[in-house]
Amino acid sequence: MLRISHVGLRGVVGRGLTAAHVLDFAAAFGTFLEPGCRVVVGRDPRASGIMLREGVLAGLTACGHDVVDLGVVSTPVIQHCIRNLGAGGGISIGASHNTADWNALKFFGPEGIYLSTAEAGELLDIYHLRRFDFAPWDRTGRCVEAPCASEAIESYVAELGEHYDFDKLRRFRIVVDCSNGTSSMILRRLEKRYGLDLVLINERTEGRRFAHDPATNRETVALQLAPLVKPLAADAGFLFDVDSDRVALATETGEAVSEEMVLPLLADYMLPRGEGKIVITNLSTTALVEEVAARHGGRVIRVPVGRQAAIDALTSYRPEQVAIAGEGTGAVMMPQFRFVYDGIAAMLAVLTMMAEQGRKLS
Repeated sequence: MLRISHVGLRGVVGRGLTAAHVLDFAAAFGTFLEPGCRVVVGRDPRASGIMLREGVLAGLTACGHDVVDLGVVSTPVIQHCIRNLGAGGGISIGASHNTADWNALKFFGPEGIYLSTAEAGELLDIYHLRRFDFAPWDRTGRCVEAPCASEAIESYVAELGEHYDFDKLRRFRIVVDCSNGTSSMILRRLEKRYGLDLVLINERTEGRRFAHDPATNRETVALQLAPLVKPLAADAGFLFDVDSDRVALATETGEAVSEEMVLPLLADYMLPRGEGKIVITNLSTTALVEEVAARHGGRVIRVPVGRQAAIDALTSYRPEQVAIAGEGTGAVMMPQFRFVYDGIAAMLAVLTMMAEQGRKLS
């Protein structure tokens, strides 16, 4: 029940993932980073996140880093904050689509994106060899004054407003299953600031008992979300994982859409809109992506399964060459958001597509 890989650290807390693992991995990351840089930390609402947070703070400050602790926020908000503050890196504490007994550490570099394969390999070497660069007693780090969760979310929401025309989106009624995660905090802010018509279910953040497994797949959508869309006269339904970096869909007729369709749907929208003609995805994603890319004169770059492989591929091209990147899990990255996996941004892109093209999801 413990997975240590280039993606990071993940496991069932207690039986697999322990405080010792967290301390050592945080110290390894503190050693990996540039000396003395600030590090942004945030977590999802899982009950074990408090324990993991303490271990992360201890490991980072022991290596001489000041830490900006955002509290409970989504992973995309953490990544946004890393860039805005000019931090040296960040850690997201949260296990995404896994059940409440799981937790994980995800590591980001100074651009707010996942580590490359080479960088992740270096981090793993430091961890396994336990070559930690601890600071002397008078140079240890501290928790510094920084944006609170509310301020960080507000900054993130403001950036969304720079890329989407919310005047066009107000006409839609949208049902959203928040899976007791961080998306509700963002969506309520979007509702208040931009006047969106949102119906949220499983909105309350919960650390021990999620209303259902937070998997962004067709089966979960069919069981938990889709039956509500038509009775509520909604134009679409969306379901997020706990840390809001993946999204799944339901049509206005109450049909659950396969998670495999999110990337082709958005590729079909993004490819004709900009200069980029490359779609980056992994080997397990539907072949429909190739059909969509060919229709718009684009091409698909296939990489091994794993987020590091996608990041490696992205660094091989100029940002303006890439239209979109993602997986068949409902996780997509768009160039205007510096290639961060962001479920909220993906939802807004789908709604914008519907508004501009006069299309329904069905």
